[in-house]
Amino acid sequence: MPPDSHILPPVRQRAQVLPLNELNWESFQRLCARLAQLCGNVEACQEYGLPGEKQYGIDIYVRKFESSQFTVWQCKRKKLIEPSMIKGAVSVFLGGTWASKSEEFVLALSVKVGKTSLAEMIEQQRDRLKQKNILFTVLGITQISEQLKSFPDLVDDFFGREWVRVFCGQEAAENLSRHVLQPDQVVKL
Repeated sequence: MPPDSHILPPVRQRAQVLPLNELNWESFQRLCARLAQLCGNVEACQEYGLPGEKQYGIDIYVRKFESSQFTVWQCKRKKLIEPSMIKGAVSVFLGGTWASKSEEFVLALSVKVGKTSLAEMIEQQRDRLKQKNILFTVLGITQISEQLKSFPDLVDDFFGREWVRVFCGQEAAENLSRHVLQPDQVVKL
């Protein structure tokens, strides 16, 4: 072939979405809490409530250094989300004690949120919360997965090293391996 010809390499796409619905609800909520800790200048972040306790529409609360208001999260690990569930989550939140002290309500979902009926309801609820000066952020499976691309250690903790390799890349998996002591290193230590 002539020296100036250019042959493109084959396309090898990494996995773009993590299997969030393979986690149990507690692990999904814990994953969201760990992700919330990594979002901005966080002073404190923790899960809110135990099973059976009244939670006022939130699962996680986050206090940032630069604000006296909270960012609160509601986590829903479901295989199917209906628009009424989004409206209901906002209604429960607004009817609870956290709405008056929150600047952002994050709804974390384990499904795609691109369906038109969901997108329309999200926008309606965004307008509803905006009237109360509360930002409404919806993170579906695609958005959560996009954020987790930057955190291979979280992917490893919740999905395993093989998912790090197929989702974040071989180099990310190898870097994690360098940070873990092997059994012979533990004995030596």
